[in-house]
Amino acid sequence: MKRKISLLIFLLSAIIAHGQVTFQKTYGGNADDEGYCVQQTSDGGYIISGQTISYGAVGWDVYLIKTNNTGDTLWTKTFGGTNHESGYSVIQTNDGGYIVCGVTNSFSNPYDVYLLKTDSNGNLLWSKAYGGANLESGKCVQQTNDNGFIIAGHTVSYGAGNYDGYLIKTDSIGDTLWTKTYGGSGDDYFNYVRQTTDGGYILTGTSNSSGTDNSLYLVKTMSNGDTLWTRLINVAAPGQLNDEGYSVVQTNDGGYVAAGVSRGDKVFLIKASATGNLVWVKTFGVLNIANANDLQLTSDGGFIVGGHTFNAVNQSDMYLVKTDSYGNLQWSKTFGGPDEEYSYSVQQTTDNGYIICGFTCGFGAGGCTLYANGDVYLIKTDSLGNSGCNENIPVTTVNTPSSVSNSFSPAIGWGGGINSPVSLTGRGGNVNTLCLANGINEVTGELNNIFIFPNPASNELIFTLPNQNKNWIKQVVIYDILSKKVYSNSFTQNINVSGWSNGVYFVQLKGSNEIKTLKLVVQH
Repeated sequence: MKRKISLLIFLLSAIIAHGQVTFQKTYGGNADDEGYCVQQTSDGGYIISGQTISYGAVGWDVYLIKTNNTGDTLWTKTFGGTNHESGYSVIQTNDGGYIVCGVTNSFSNPYDVYLLKTDSNGNLLWSKAYGGANLESGKCVQQTNDNGFIIAGHTVSYGAGNYDGYLIKTDSIGDTLWTKTYGGSGDDYFNYVRQTTDGGYILTGTSNSSGTDNSLYLVKTMSNGDTLWTRLINVAAPGQLNDEGYSVVQTNDGGYVAAGVSRGDKVFLIKASATGNLVWVKTFGVLNIANANDLQLTSDGGFIVGGHTFNAVNQSDMYLVKTDSYGNLQWSKTFGGPDEEYSYSVQQTTDNGYIICGFTCGFGAGGCTLYANGDVYLIKTDSLGNSGCNENIPVTTVNTPSSVSNSFSPAIGWGGGINSPVSLTGRGGNVNTLCLANGINEVTGELNNIFIFPNPASNELIFTLPNQNKNWIKQVVIYDILSKKVYSNSFTQNINVSGWSNGVYFVQLKGSNEIKTLKLVVQH
């Protein structure tokens, strides 16, 4: 019976994965271009926001890219003034257009929160700037139930400390309904906000107002911005550098899961109850550095985390971690080349794959000079994280650290001026295809038409492939579901698995220029 269930699960997963589009694309010109946020759109394509020098009027401009479902550009736009603008967050709005938030110093000094609204073709409808005489930044925007917008970031102009968390609620045309600041005598930042099922908001970021350490900052508010509870969480022991939250989601049980970086070198996931009590903590790492920049709830109740980690040559690669609903690792992937790659945004797509957006210094038109002159990097994977090229299965270590959670009573204040700048609109963007495929078998070249039989396997796995393909396979590497390498050898058509534990494994076949990943179920 167990074997029948395992076979059914495997066949269902194969059906789900069939037909999934996978690709890797870069966008940009000869100068520096970066992607900070990606969302799937109602037509099955994608919208990307970031910043560009290649196509900006003067200096950095907001960079907005609309693609189809295979990553080919439908249109590109730039927005800004005579100085620096960046677009850190973008969503498709209920009217089919787009809202972008970030920073500007073309219309203020030094920086204000910058909010742009476009129609479905990227044409600017209006733009707003929010802030005072000092520095403000908008890191995340969401559309609210009343068709207005909620913006999270930080402010120096208002609040109790040097930096305070900044929350702005607007109507549908960007006019402020209320603004709030949150913090103590130190530095407090917000990186992410979501509206919760009760109409209030959950926010995450970092704070050192309670001491010298930066703690994960988790704030739950009512619909008017007044706090219900605030938590400062030290994922690592106090005195061991910093903890910062970059993204948070509400879970199906009414609780919250936040992702970020602990001690500067580990990805963490923390689960809090609906009242802010700490439930569990997990950390994930590869080699010496790993960072999480985004987190999304997946259709199976688990989580997908996007970030970056250093590879064996001490360069940064994109890092993708998939867990179950309890934070247990299911699989992990890295993407990149010999230079620097960073992931800032990840989302599950309607075909159960994943779309990842960031920055590449190793591919594209920009090249790499002192970690600059890169391109926007967009990767679409299948449901197992396979994309087609420039990818590896890292050995991810998982720990459950002893963590400390404390209540915190921040000073809540009011902040915010508003003006309507005249934003200049331009166009820009080249697209470069690194790899493109359909289906779970991500290659279409020399390693195509290779399969595992039987699957599930109990004693021996057998590779079925055309005879001419045998000499093309240089190496076989097999990982368990926790990304631990369990087998590595030159190609042989039969592999004995009789002593292996029951479970899911990933079989990586390496050719001269290609890599193919197959899923294996072992069931005795």
